Amino acid sequence: MKKQLKLVLSIICFSSTFHLSIAHATSSSCPNDDRNSTVVLKHFFEISKIYRATYHEQQIINYLTAIAITNHLSYRMDGGNLAVYVPGKGEHANRPTVALQSHVDMIVKHTGIKTKNINERNFQIDFVKTDGLIHSRDYKTTIGADNGLGVATMMLFMDQTNTSIKHHPPLELIFTVAEETGMEGIAKLKNIKSKTLINLDKDRYGVVCMGCVGIKSFNISHAELPTTKVPNEFVQATVSLTGLKGGHGGSDTPTGRANAVNLLTGYLNGVFESSPNTLVIHAESGELGSTSAIPTSFKLKLAIPQKEYGQLEILAQKFLVNLTQKYGSLLNAETKELVEEITKINLTFESSKPEQKEELAIARPKMQELLSHLNELPQGILTKDDAYPFQAHTFSNTSFVKIEATQSGGTFSTSLMARSFKADSLETIEAKLNSQLNASNYHVKNIVTLPPWTPNFDSWLLKLFLSKHNTFKPELYLAGIEPAYLAQLFPDLHMISMGFDIFDEHVPTERFDPKTVHKLVVVLEQFLNELGKAPELNQ
Repeated sequence: MKKQLKLVLSIICFSSTFHLSIAHATSSSCPNDDRNSTVVLKHFFEISKIYRATYHEQQIINYLTAIAITNHLSYRMDGGNLAVYVPGKGEHANRPTVALQSHVDMIVKHTGIKTKNINERNFQIDFVKTDGLIHSRDYKTTIGADNGLGVATMMLFMDQTNTSIKHHPPLELIFTVAEETGMEGIAKLKNIKSKTLINLDKDRYGVVCMGCVGIKSFNISHAELPTTKVPNEFVQATVSLTGLKGGHGGSDTPTGRANAVNLLTGYLNGVFESSPNTLVIHAESGELGSTSAIPTSFKLKLAIPQKEYGQLEILAQKFLVNLTQKYGSLLNAETKELVEEITKINLTFESSKPEQKEELAIARPKMQELLSHLNELPQGILTKDDAYPFQAHTFSNTSFVKIEATQSGGTFSTSLMARSFKADSLETIEAKLNSQLNASNYHVKNIVTLPPWTPNFDSWLLKLFLSKHNTFKPELYLAGIEPAYLAQLFPDLHMISMGFDIFDEHVPTERFDPKTVHKLVVVLEQFLNELGKAPELNQ
């Protein structure tokens, strides 16, 4: 017997638009055909041909090194990171060095293709332009604007032939690796020559960042879950959810963005309530290693008595309706803007008789315990703090979960990252996880700890920038946390962070506004000139 029920609901967030190929027309992306921003976009499209997923950055590092050699610039490797030194120009040639920093790796995601199946041989981004924003054709893949635009902006200063910038201090261009999975690259950085640094990993133009969250990233696992044989009279049900928008685990989690891991947990709660004899054979959401991404789909394989099967059909319909009502659109409490949470919801529900081979599932009591622990994991906004002029958050994002019954036993693993402006809040989360899980033989491993970059409202660098560029607003940052590591490694370093309008980082709908590339390049050129004149640069 084989029965299939498909429940499909589509919500299209992008209207039909005219697609302009920009692969060979970068100058049209810049207002007034600005030479420098045209060069930046040219470099961005060139490095976008290079596969540069986290831990696969050697090719892009080699490419940047070759450009440094071609332009007769000195460079050094430092813990896998690359630092390139550009002599000062014009009236600031003999001033102290200023550092610019961006990370070269990107989150690689493609609609319909698992990350593990994408490599340097089949990696390709076909850029188009819609309503003034640049993205991949048909929104098929991430484009690496995070942090490729920062990398390309730094390359402008290496491009001695094409840059028209006439005055800037000596520059230390720091290209870091392995940012997207836990800051491993910058954690190995041993030396920075400069005392002043500008980070270019902000995803919104018009704000200047002067503080950011710290993180604690955890892997939680259990490798000895008891299993049970699926009775022959049970039917199987495979439930797959796709089409959630996903996003950045730092900047998008506080908006209430739908997380497929949380939805999987909620769906299982409903299943066990309506069908108490259900068994879980397999459950998975997200991708292992994508610690900064909000998962967009889940797949669940169940075994259930045939007489209870109808309850699952009813539950699937209710789940889809509730999901659509809750996440079709969402009012962001922070910005008061309507956030489109879903590109296309697709819920499939398929049932069939078990296969002839012996099928195993997680033993029911252990699965109930496991689900209880999943329900208690810290998720979303945990606390708010009005002590700062900006609302600071403690929040957490679960990026991956996998539950599997195999012949060798049942396994469970999950990954989550907590972020906070307060180090003691992160310690509290870790203590709670250990207390909750260790007693039940779950293994909690803290793989990354990073204290916050504490904001300094009296920073001379911040005050100088705002005095010259008063249309910018100061802000604390929920993502782009490499400056937090830099603040710990080099406590005397003066830092600010800025960037471009980038939307939906880490998911295939990622896009950016090229007008803000032009604007930021102009601001950066002006500010480097202003820094060259500042007496505080000698500090």
